[in-house]
Amino acid sequence: MWKRLAHLSFWLGASLYFGGLVSIGAIAAPGVFHVTTHTAITMPGIAPSLNMGNQVGGEIFGEVLNRFVWIEVIGSALLLFGIGVPLVSHRPVRRSISILFSLWLALVVLLGYTAGYLHPQVWHMREVLRASAMTQPAPPPECDSAGDVAGEGGV
Repeated sequence: MWKRLAHLSFWLGASLYFGGLVSIGAIAAPGVFHVTTHTAITMPGIAPSLNMGNQVGGEIFGEVLNRFVWIEVIGSALLLFGIGVPLVSHRPVRRSISILFSLWLALVVLLGYTAGYLHPQVWHMREVLRASAMTQPAPPPECDSAGDVAGEGGV
């Protein structure tokens, strides 16, 4: 019975974790950024010199990523249970279980690094960028992304 429960837990955790990554990366992110860049959405506290659509999209998708960390933790716990039962119950431990446990450990280390270090750094850098952008003037509307005035052709 424990083996069946562990097997179910492993596949449920893997599908939750990796399926969630694929769905937010392939479906949610492009959808959020498409809507925010093609509509006139504004947010208080964002300077006109920044690309408003991308800033709003980043704010929304950042919140999605912050909430997804809980899904990653739940998926990792299910994966650990699915790997842990065979790891404890089989003697000698099969090489495939040892490899899966090593990959799970690497996954958890990366999860801890991104959630504990990278996410706070990104949010801090966003605040620094927004604070420094408040002092910059807004670009003229006739300039393209390279800063060339329409009709001059650049260098």
